[in-house]
Amino acid sequence: MVQKNIRIFLFVFCFSVLSCSDNTLKTNVSVKNYDLPILHGENISSFISNSGVTLYRLKTKIWNVYVDGVFSYWSFPKGVFLEKFDSFSRINGYIKSDTAYFFEKTGQWQLIGNVYMQNSFGETFETSELFYNQRIPSDSIGAVYTDQSIKINKKDKIIFSQGMKANSFMTEYIFYNNSFKITFDEKK
Repeated sequence: MVQKNIRIFLFVFCFSVLSCSDNTLKTNVSVKNYDLPILHGENISSFISNSGVTLYRLKTKIWNVYVDGVFSYWSFPKGVFLEKFDSFSRINGYIKSDTAYFFEKTGQWQLIGNVYMQNSFGETFETSELFYNQRIPSDSIGAVYTDQSIKINKKDKIIFSQGMKANSFMTEYIFYNNSFKITFDEKK
């Protein structure tokens, strides 16, 4: 009861102070339609299929879709995790990053911050930024690329590179400014 009386007193006090004031509060708020998402989702887990065959699973904590007449994109500010499945629904590779964007007009993904991926051979790739262009054929070198430092862990060696181009499966690639770390047995 006391708490209710305090709330009523504060409301009446604030109302009387504001109504007696000669000062006028003026605001000018301008919100463009692309400043706010037209779609917002949280804790999303979605399967992507083609002709009844599951190809991918996408997981994200936040998914926002922004649209204006010219420029529209998807934003994953809390990161994204994408698994790829083979024709027998087995995991065939995955990719994750701290932040991601998908630009609808160009069909391009931009993955930023702790980008980590694994291909079907078990090779892993680590970089700070990676691009994937969906409009380039999947088997073409250049569908996936980065100009950032990248570390590739293969079964028998580690490759460090400043830049890379690859196919979308990450099974064929070209590196720039390479260095290698190879482990071998001196006795053999």
